[in-house]
Amino acid sequence: MVSTAAEKLYVERSGMAHIDNSGIEKAKKRFEAFKKNGVIGECRFEDNKWPMTDEYSKMNMRFYVNPFTYKRFYERMLGIDTDTFINCMKVYVVFALGENALGSLINIVRDIKHVVRTNFKDHDAFDNMISLKMPARTKEFFRKLPEPADEEEYKILLTEIDRIIEYQDDFYRSEPRELASFDSYLLFNDILNDYWKSDITEEERMFFYPLYLWWKITGVIPLRPREFILTPRNCLEKKKDGFYITLRRNKIKGSGRDITYKISGDYITVQYKIPYSLAEDIQTYLDYTACYESTQLHTLFITDTHYRHWERKKSKANRYFTYVNMKCVLRYFYNDVISGKYHLKIIDDRNLKHLNKGEIQMLHLGDTRHLALINIIADGGTPVLAMMLAGHDDINMASHYYSNITSLIECRTYAQYRKVLQGEVTYTLSNTGNLPVNALSYISLCDGNRCYSEKYINRDYSDCRKVIGPKGEMGYCPCCRYYRKNKAEDYFKDDEVYKRNIMDDCKHLEKVISLARKMNGSSEDIMQTFLRIKSDAYDYEQFLKERSEKGGTSYGKTKEDGR
Repeated sequence: MVSTAAEKLYVERSGMAHIDNSGIEKAKKRFEAFKKNGVIGECRFEDNKWPMTDEYSKMNMRFYVNPFTYKRFYERMLGIDTDTFINCMKVYVVFALGENALGSLINIVRDIKHVVRTNFKDHDAFDNMISLKMPARTKEFFRKLPEPADEEEYKILLTEIDRIIEYQDDFYRSEPRELASFDSYLLFNDILNDYWKSDITEEERMFFYPLYLWWKITGVIPLRPREFILTPRNCLEKKKDGFYITLRRNKIKGSGRDITYKISGDYITVQYKIPYSLAEDIQTYLDYTACYESTQLHTLFITDTHYRHWERKKSKANRYFTYVNMKCVLRYFYNDVISGKYHLKIIDDRNLKHLNKGEIQMLHLGDTRHLALINIIADGGTPVLAMMLAGHDDINMASHYYSNITSLIECRTYAQYRKVLQGEVTYTLSNTGNLPVNALSYISLCDGNRCYSEKYINRDYSDCRKVIGPKGEMGYCPCCRYYRKNKAEDYFKDDEVYKRNIMDDCKHLEKVISLARKMNGSSEDIMQTFLRIKSDAYDYEQFLKERSEKGGTSYGKTKEDGR
């Protein structure tokens, strides 16, 4: 008798009240339903390899377990033989279909197979399994198996998996997405634009065209790489008020909806208005590639011009321009253009936040989505972004965007100032901020610190009335832009007040978004906070420009350092 343990997790979905011998038969019926729908390819339930597809990708689910290692470490403890164990995996997968992405299910099966070829009593051997992709689901599977023959050894196994779960939870909770230095993104943008204006062959331009449009589109509209790859071929539309682009957005992530494994079911199409220049770039690509056969998924980018780079023809297996193809184009751009033509040294280490002259870090395709969000927040936000963030599945994840805002402001301000030094652009300092840029005089306060407000020095307290403390205190010095704690420091050596104001605004933004998600807040509160961030960001940029004008430093380097 086979107790189909995996079904315990899906009792409500399958309508099962308890576990019994009908489990495999129910799993087989569900298997045939997904096979009829095209999610599972030509195979039998009894096979140990199931071809599967979600239209975007084709993959194989492999259930084979080495009977020798399984029998050595697990058969006596679990009390089931290898074939029964494999059937349990199949039932678990079948009843998870519709709730999990195929890639996730494949990772779960791989993790389970990884566990059963490892001696769970060997503490050091289990330490090597930190790389498990989904340890919580792996533990869940083992908990749903029939009652083990050896309860004590079974507890040892679960304890070891718990250790891996705890380690990964601590690691990922404290580690937001690691971006490259903002200098690298600005430099990449300059190189790409300069290269695109240069005299390059048509074949070379077409090879790098997907990368060019990726940078132009996802740098403004926060898209996941797969969403961008699935941009429909007929994405461009001209309306009375301008051009619009149609993009696909994943409607499954964080929504709790069932997965259909169909692009039409798992993605929605959204239109965004775009400038004429971008529409012209897209139309140029469409016109040039019009003579080629459309991809099987009818996506924007065709594969012919990609493989022509190596004087090859596309094969039947090249159904569409994939994520792997895009990564390949990015890698070639770094090697052939950034390194080969612009002679920059490519740095892979993302822990380096401040690079030397002539260095650039490697970008990842997923970076632009985060950059777009950071840019929008720093520039005051939009209603579209407010709705997007309000629907974020994890508010703690959203807060990771905020932590990079001050770094972005500092980097782009100094990048602009470097261009001024090189004579590429000019700017005039605004008087809006009324920064004390001339005499930089100050008055000593009763606590021994300094106030640089010219108005306060002249007994005008209007600057004080503009400052409100965290508890509503008017004239709260620590929040004032003109206040400096350390009397030994001059005005331009302390920018913490600006950073603190921005981060306080971001924390408030996190709070109002959380309230909006719980129906206790409004989009107006979110937009007001965006405007506060924009105002404080402007103040910080003005401060940095003033400091640069006075010979201040950027990341510890002066103007004479060439930075």
